[in-house]
Amino acid sequence: MGDTTSMNLRVDKNLKKEAETLFDSLGINMTTAINIFLRQSVRNQGIPFPITANYDYKNIPAFKGATSNYANYDEYVAASLKEADMKVADGTMKYYTADEIRSKLEAVLNETI
Repeated sequence: MGDTTSMNLRVDKNLKKEAETLFDSLGINMTTAINIFLRQSVRNQGIPFPITANYDYKNIPAFKGATSNYANYDEYVAASLKEADMKVADGTMKYYTADEIRSKLEAVLNETI
């Protein structure tokens, strides 16, 4: 990995636990996640995602039109999750675990499927 150094960070105890659980489900540890963030920050020459208290999701092309029936993005997400749950329950949509998704992505990247 080359020449490395240590960092000490102070974070909320619950936030750390939640982040570790998330990163574990993605197959990475906290150090890897922080390194990804730092590399993307350097690559982008800034924070690699928007930081805002009032992000206008309706202007993102993927959401245009889809969010127009909802008062805000949170309502859109809640309705979308409810719809997905109903589709999983009635068998019209399959639920994939993070491990299943990772496995499929690895297969595509390794050109085995």
